Amino acid sequence: PKDHGKWPHDHGKGPKDHGKGPKDHGKRPKDKERYPGSGGGSSHGGGGGVAGAGEPWYMADDNNKKAEQKDKDDDWERTRRRNNQRAPVVCFIKGDGFERRGVRKYSLTNLPLNKCTHFIYSYVETDNKTGNILYRRKGNLGEKTILRELGRLRHDTSAKEIRTLVSYGGGAHVQSLLNRIRDDKNAQKLIDDIKSMLEQFGLDGINFHLEGPGPITCKQDDINTIVKFIQRLRRSVNNMVIITAQLPACRDSKCNLFMSDAMSRYLDYVFLITFDYRLDDLTRTKMTSGLYRYKDRNGYTKFETETCVGSWIDAGVPKYKIIPGIATYGR
Repeated sequence: PKDHGKWPHDHGKGPKDHGKGPKDHGKRPKDKERYPGSGGGSSHGGGGGVAGAGEPWYMADDNNKKAEQKDKDDDWERTRRRNNQRAPVVCFIKGDGFERRGVRKYSLTNLPLNKCTHFIYSYVETDNKTGNILYRRKGNLGEKTILRELGRLRHDTSAKEIRTLVSYGGGAHVQSLLNRIRDDKNAQKLIDDIKSMLEQFGLDGINFHLEGPGPITCKQDDINTIVKFIQRLRRSVNNMVIITAQLPACRDSKCNLFMSDAMSRYLDYVFLITFDYRLDDLTRTKMTSGLYRYKDRNGYTKFETETCVGSWIDAGVPKYKIIPGIATYGR
């Protein structure tokens, strides 16, 4: 639809330019207004590293500015390439589906190739102590086989525009991710592992599964560490590699550091979990995944898609990078 960049009823909308891709079709952006999400860096967005020993401070500052400008240019280039593509419909393939029986069992031969623009395998598990990627068995298939066949989709089928990704870890494995990337040497090893995995299976990108279950990631140091790592990964891979993150749509106010244009600059898309907002009491029938802001016995709601996604837009994340989710499990 022509108005896909608008939020319903205009509630919670952010700056007008955040819903639009670049209009200049190939021209380089000259200012913030023409380049959604290109605002200045932030304390948690990273600035390209620390100057080496003995390096004059003004040279370090100049290097940081050059690195930040390159980040913006690369982000703009990725956005420009998507300008004439159809709106993304991203389909997550949960590994457990391959363990089902009968007609409910997943099969790589009957994926809805004409409906989805991206397929994401969800998810490869990680060792909680080492953070190493674990490849399990799902039904009759090993995860390596599943990933390899996903990577072959656009080569073996008529769906030449399909893009395939793999999720790294579930929400419960965020701590194992943090344990690994806090150390620079281990962080680089993980980057090398990710690059090797994408190349081995012919995948187009990686999704960081950062939503629950598991401890909520709200500590500023932890969030800074994740943002710095994603920035480092983005600078280490080809600009064609797709990097995304999967996050809850509604966060506690102290977690709002996730909501920034600085983080989204390194991501192609942010997948928001826009469902299961209110599961505290399942003994009563109620609205668990409200779309719009509404009034209940406690007053106007704060946990529904309209309000929660609006807060991401208000924080400066471009609308064209936000993809709300629909739960289809068990239905």
